[in-house]
Amino acid sequence: MFEFAKFILDHDEEPYFTLPRLGYITRQCLIALRFVHKLGLVHSDVKPENILLGSYSRAQVKLIDFGSSCYLTDRQSSYIQSRSYRAPEVVLGLPYDGKIDVWSLGCVVAEMLTGEVTFQNDSIVSMLSRIEAICGSFPRHMIAQGRQSCRFFSKCGLLFEKVSNGDDEQKMAYLSEEEYDDPGMAGRKGRAVFDIFQPKVTTFSARLGFAADLHDRYISGAKLTKSEQKHAMFVDFVRKLLAIDPDSRPSAAEALKHPWMVYAESLTEDNIKYPRQ
Repeated sequence: MFEFAKFILDHDEEPYFTLPRLGYITRQCLIALRFVHKLGLVHSDVKPENILLGSYSRAQVKLIDFGSSCYLTDRQSSYIQSRSYRAPEVVLGLPYDGKIDVWSLGCVVAEMLTGEVTFQNDSIVSMLSRIEAICGSFPRHMIAQGRQSCRFFSKCGLLFEKVSNGDDEQKMAYLSEEEYDDPGMAGRKGRAVFDIFQPKVTTFSARLGFAADLHDRYISGAKLTKSEQKHAMFVDFVRKLLAIDPDSRPSAAEALKHPWMVYAESLTEDNIKYPRQ
């Protein structure tokens, strides 16, 4: 899908990843993940490059490349999944299951609609900052329990990245003594300078290219047009797949029951045929 999406963009072709077609593709991916997860397997590397278009005219796809897959009984690692599609629990060093694939799929679905990587980053910390900006703050219990949390979060929940040892005058934040005693900085001497990340908050609706308050109006029961309802269902679907806390994130089987997936199930090949005649 990565190469095809790039080809469409570069050649100014008719948009391929419309909501109906994207729903049709997403449902196929979830069915594949449901099957894989029932086997006790985790794909561990869901991304656009690993979703093969078997037929672009009929929007048929296959999930490929199980080179990074693992069984739930295997020893768990914090170094799986391509970074931009890596689930929060993996980054923080928490136990994980097939829901990390659901997170990755949420990233992919959003990217295919917008044409941009959902959590654009140049480091893990900047990625976590983007996640917070769009998905909300990380739950305190996840930060407290994560084996790797102290590498990214201070005791009070601030995202930080070491910049220097403090010799250079920079417009960065100095952590307090209490913060400097954080386990993540254990054994370090001197006055270090840290870049404190304060993400610019946005809504899922705005990030996906819709009115910023669309989802709020949807869940409040406000009257929406048919087009707005479909858009809002899509936003709600992606929002659920990208829940930071895996306990709040649906499994692949549960995601298939979402209204947007029920809508996708009703689509026929005529609805998604490309190009449209």
